[in-house]
Amino acid sequence: MLRKIKLHNWKAHAESEFNFSGGTNVIVGQMGAGKSSILQAVSFALFGTFSELKSKDLKISDLVSRNAEIKTASIELELALANKIFQIKRVVEEGSTKEAVLRDGEGRLLAGTNPAQVNMYLKDILKIDEDVFLRTIYAKQNEIDLFLQLRPNERKARLDEMMFIDKFENARKNCVKLGNQIEARKNAHEELVRDFRIEELEKEIAGLENDCTNLQKEKENLQLKAAEVEKEKANIDSKIKSLRKVFEERSRLEEKKQLLEKQLEELKEKLQSAELDEDVNAIIAKSDAIKTKISENQKSKLNIKDDLDLHRSNALDLERNLGILENKSAELSEQLKKSERLRVELRELEAYGNILFLQCKIKYPNKNKKF
Repeated sequence: MLRKIKLHNWKAHAESEFNFSGGTNVIVGQMGAGKSSILQAVSFALFGTFSELKSKDLKISDLVSRNAEIKTASIELELALANKIFQIKRVVEEGSTKEAVLRDGEGRLLAGTNPAQVNMYLKDILKIDEDVFLRTIYAKQNEIDLFLQLRPNERKARLDEMMFIDKFENARKNCVKLGNQIEARKNAHEELVRDFRIEELEKEIAGLENDCTNLQKEKENLQLKAAEVEKEKANIDSKIKSLRKVFEERSRLEEKKQLLEKQLEELKEKLQSAELDEDVNAIIAKSDAIKTKISENQKSKLNIKDDLDLHRSNALDLERNLGILENKSAELSEQLKKSERLRVELRELEAYGNILFLQCKIKYPNKNKKF
């Protein structure tokens, strides 16, 4: 309950003090005497504002009396609440709230001098904030007359807005709309699930899993065969390397043979053109030995050539087999990738219930597309 308010340089009040009693209090005065200013001062003392300030019809600087020598205005309000006395003082200076103080009946400081601290303390003890106060308790000048002139439905809408009831109605409408949308989606999902043949899909999945297992076993067997082929290929490479060494030796012997034949020709020319001290029979024997060695080298050359041709043929066969196995391994890898994709899709089906995705995937297995 309001007990007393004291105004200093507040608008039309240079020095004014008003005492209030229990029940209804009526303020009577001529137009412009400052009746509305008293109500504005009560609202400002409690919440630091009033409707005209919030709507910017007035400025803080308009609150100080124009005739005041010192541009400072103050409000002191005494309030009784729950058998306790509270004293509120707010000071306005140079267009702003300079300070606000809240004390108990014995003058002990409860909050202040920061206006925000006083506002929070008063909101807590009054159990009401400035918005509700200004909407439901405080009325600007002539606002009651305008309210009474509204039509019944407009008055009800205005009351709903003042009491925030319209927000509950909007929330109720939104909840009904959302509930209908959820129900429609639920019915659509249920109808979709009913159209699926779950048992056939489960059989199809079991068949795919069996195929995956078989492909995995076949892949392991091919990997073993590929390892054996690699080993055999390594052996063939080793033999080819040896044959290359034999060819190099053969080339060296060919060069040596050519050198010996050239030397033999030179000896024959010397025999024909000059007398020799050496015995002819010895020369013939030496020539026969050389021819024998040449013949042996030719036979060795033929044998090496045959071995080389045989190894080349074996190497070609192994390379062809290796190519076939590599193609088969690539096909199996592609089948395994396809199997892995099917497993991923199966897990997505189990996690999210996307049965439509699996149905489309089974129906169109060759299309790599998300449904």
